[in-house]
Amino acid sequence: MLSERIIEDDFHALFETPGCVKPYVYKIVSPGEEKLMRFLGREPKSITEASEFFHVPFEEAKNLADKAYSRANIHKSRENPDRYYAATLYDRLGYFTQYEQEAWLTIPKEERRIIDDWYVEAYSILTINDMETGKADTHNHFGFLPIRYAVEKILAAAEKSDKPFYVVPCNCRTTTNACDLPRETCVHERYGPNSQWDRGHGRQLSLDELRELLYAADKAGLMHSVSSTGHVCNCDSCCCYPTRMALNYNLKGEYRAINYVAIYDRDKCVSCGLCAKRCHLKAFRKDPTGKIRYDPNLCWGCGICETACPKGAIKTALLAEHNHPQGISYE
Repeated sequence: MLSERIIEDDFHALFETPGCVKPYVYKIVSPGEEKLMRFLGREPKSITEASEFFHVPFEEAKNLADKAYSRANIHKSRENPDRYYAATLYDRLGYFTQYEQEAWLTIPKEERRIIDDWYVEAYSILTINDMETGKADTHNHFGFLPIRYAVEKILAAAEKSDKPFYVVPCNCRTTTNACDLPRETCVHERYGPNSQWDRGHGRQLSLDELRELLYAADKAGLMHSVSSTGHVCNCDSCCCYPTRMALNYNLKGEYRAINYVAIYDRDKCVSCGLCAKRCHLKAFRKDPTGKIRYDPNLCWGCGICETACPKGAIKTALLAEHNHPQGISYE
């Protein structure tokens, strides 16, 4: 059990700690890491400088820096990866919940909910700013893809890559903890400074394992997005930060680009309800009589309804190419 300690305001200013997290920073940053982060600040410094400042052997300073880097409490300078600077709580929190889940769960549930809401809002503000300045790859990165297109896109990207992709736990589900859907589902392609892999995390995947992971995620009921570089998110709607941001800010079609739509054949439907159980956005639902109702205006084109349907009553099609009756609910 970690011993609670007092964290001074100047460190909270450096760590950019919101008020809801201040009582728990002692769980997130060790005493040695706090001293190192204070020394580093925002101006990158070397381990040699840290060793001299603290009057400790180089290896001792390096071991502390390696651990702090693995835990994302410090970052490497992109200009010179041998130099480090202090991270912020926003940078660190996802790693804390991904790799130190037991410690995260020692925070009371209601307090975790408040922290989670802050994290979603902080993510939303940063992302919306990136959208406004043209930095966010909204169309390619966070539009959902039916499984067959997601697999096609990620395998094509993987075959062009000189390194295998790797998988890490979903930081959205490890933070929010609102469902029991699979967590080891986020596929990464970055290996450079400050990447998950460079910090010592992740499991490399063969092409077959990559394909199997995607199909397993689809079977579990997760929605797939693949970036232009091959980064994969397998998402829900209760935990997923991009989806929650899109819902909170009414950004469907902007930051969750809608490229596909479900085409529903009522004549083939037997009202088994599997589509309604799997649909995260409530496009499919059962009415009080047990009949399936479909509202295409609520569809995000993820395709997990199609793979669930035992009768082939649902197909996904490109929205731009299909003459779909927008504005009409199939009631």
